[in-house]
Amino acid sequence: MYEVFYSLPELKAQSLQVYPGMVLVWQDNQREEKLSERKFKLAIIGYNKTFHCLGGVIAFISGGEMYVTPYTEYIYQSLKAAGFERSDFYMPINAKCFPKEEMGEWQEMLERAKMSYSY
Repeated sequence: MYEVFYSLPELKAQSLQVYPGMVLVWQDNQREEKLSERKFKLAIIGYNKTFHCLGGVIAFISGGEMYVTPYTEYIYQSLKAAGFERSDFYMPINAKCFPKEEMGEWQEMLERAKMSYSY
């Protein structure tokens, strides 16, 4: 059986790009924090073509850019098929911290991921 996975451009298109200056909100206390340039660079240096899963979220790094998307098995398998390796790096967006300005888009992505598990 041959399975077709998302291509890298498709993965990027349906993910949220993380960037320095992104405003993050901590779910437990609503504290806001801007992602610093330094913290962002430390997160991506040396991690090209890697991904990390944490709390229902997948982050992946490609060409000096970080993307996040809600976890689905299909996205996980697509990253592996594209030659990405699992690693452990800082993920600014996860189950406890979300993007403030991109919240509407993030909520839509979470809903699509939930629907992918429905029958």
